[in-house]
Formats: sequence, C-alpha cells, structure tokens
Amino acid sequence: MTGTIPGTTPWVFTGLATGYHTVEIDYAGYEADVTNIYVESGSTAEVNAELTPLVEYGTLVIHLTPEGADVYVDGNYQGTSPVTVSALSAGDHQIELHRAGYEVLTSTERINAGQGTVADLVLSSLTTGAGFGSIDISSDQGGTLVYLDGNYKGSVQDGKTFNIISVAPGPHTILLHLPGYTDFTEDITVTPGQIASVNAAFGSPAVSVGAGTGAGSLIVTSVPAGGQVSVDGQFRSIAPVTIYNVAAGSHIINLNLAGYDDYSTSVAVAAGQMVQVPAVLVPKSGAAAVPTRAALSPAVSLAALAAAAVLFVGRVWK
Repeated sequence: MTGTIPGTTPWVFTGLATGYHTVEIDYAGYEADVTNIYVESGSTAEVNAELTPLVEYGTLVIHLTPEGADVYVDGNYQGTSPVTVSALSAGDHQIELHRAGYEVLTSTERINAGQGTVADLVLSSLTTGAGFGSIDISSDQGGTLVYLDGNYKGSVQDGKTFNIISVAPGPHTILLHLPGYTDFTEDITVTPGQIASVNAAFGSPAVSVGAGTGAGSLIVTSVPAGGQVSVDGQFRSIAPVTIYNVAAGSHIINLNLAGYDDYSTSVAVAAGQMVQVPAVLVPKSGAAAVPTRAALSPAVSLAALAAAAVLFVGRVWK
C-alpha cells in the first residue's frame, strides 16, 4: 500500500505492507507530529503522540521618558529605548529598564498574538538618599566591552551610551576593551544619586595587539547556561562569557551553579589566542531535574489526540 491514507484519531489502519511507514498527526493550533514506524507482518504497531501547542507571536514597542535607557525583556538585552521588540510569544513578559541617574524600572507587559503592544513608561530620578550612583559610558567605537572593577558589564553600541546603575559610592576603575586596540582605563569616583561619565576615544588601531602583549582571552560556556565563572579564585562573570586580557600561562577555571556539582579545570592561555572552556555541569545527587519544556496537561493531550488528523504519508520499503 502506498500513497497517503487520511483518518481521524483514534484510528486503526489495516492492510499495511510490512516495512517502514511515516505517520503524520496534524491538529489546528498544534505542531505536527511526524513518526517513522516499522510494521511487522501479522502484528499491530502503535503510535502515541503528545501534541505541542503552536507558539504565537506579537510585538512590543517601548517608549520611555526620558529615552536612552537599556532595555531588557525577560532578562535579555534588546537595545536602547525607544526600541521595538518583535517575535515575542503571546503572554506576559518582564520588562526592565536601566538608565544612569534613574531608578530601575520594572514592568509586566502582556503580548497578544498577531498584535503590537505599546508601553509608555516613565523613569524616576535617583535620589541621593538611595545610597548608590550611576556611570554613563560612551565610546568612539561600537562593540566596546565594559568592565567595572574587573567585572564584565556589557558592551557599548554604536552611537549609544552604556549605563551602569546601582554602583556603590567611592572609587572605581573602568576598563574598556576592543580587539585590535589598546585597552582604555579610567579611575572614577561615584557619588550617591549622581552620574559619573566616562568618554573613551580609542583612536587608531594598535600595532600587532595581542601578538606579544602576554595576554589572551577565554570563551567560557556552561550547560546549562548561567554558571558563575571564576578565574584563579576571582569571580569574573556569568557563562556564557568572553573574558579578555587574561595573562598568558596556566589558570584555574571554576564554575558554580545552584543544584549542580562545582566544575573546575586548568587551561593554558597563550598570548594573542582565544581559549574555549566548554563546561558541562552535573546535577547534584538527588537534585530535581530542570524541565526543558512544560508538559501538557492530560486533558489538553487527550483533547488534541481525540480529534487530530492522521496521515500515512508514503512508505519506505525495507
């Protein structure tokens, strides 16, 4: 028997030849389930499918007073306001806005499938009584990486100002790194409720940067993501992360993540080279597994299966 045979679940196909067959289950609003199954002569093969709802998307437009804040949606950086974030799944999303000199603004915005949502938000000025200050960082080169007291904070985009908020008052060191250029460093003092500014001008590319500087870089990733990365006992950032200006030589890399065994390895860094450090974290004994996808409720699964369309699509002969 060849070709396509339609039916509706639950369904029994009879008269099938021995060999491999492709079963496709389709139901409106759900992802198609495709299974290759082998049918033996005189026996019955079963296909049990749990359908996954299709994800529908909408768009979020963020307007802010004043503009120029760093925008994070569900923890992911989306640019500087005003900004439009597309391809957001329908439902609630967490918005966080950072701008030097202002309180962090958090908001929950609901996205409707196939529609645009406009969020008009207003920032509140940071007061001296808050106990923290902020730092505005600009650079004449886009893609500049920003470090505060040795800790990676993010990157400066073309024509944008990078904001570091909730900085403790007192002296701090800003290091800006751009591959191919000499690092820019500046010592600053942060005052509660005030904005300290750093304006970096890199000028012309340096000659043979990295080839003989005695420093290289580390690219650290973790599975799952989010491991806290330390180099030689000093916390540097959260994986995945690229750590620049690591002195040539041997270093101990440690990653820590709640619910997982600590990870440690030794790496050799060569001047001007980038070293990959891929870490696979092992769950602690007895720790609950982290689900990768929310399971459908039995009611949803049965409802989808009860009326799903089933197709035998062709046949692959043994």
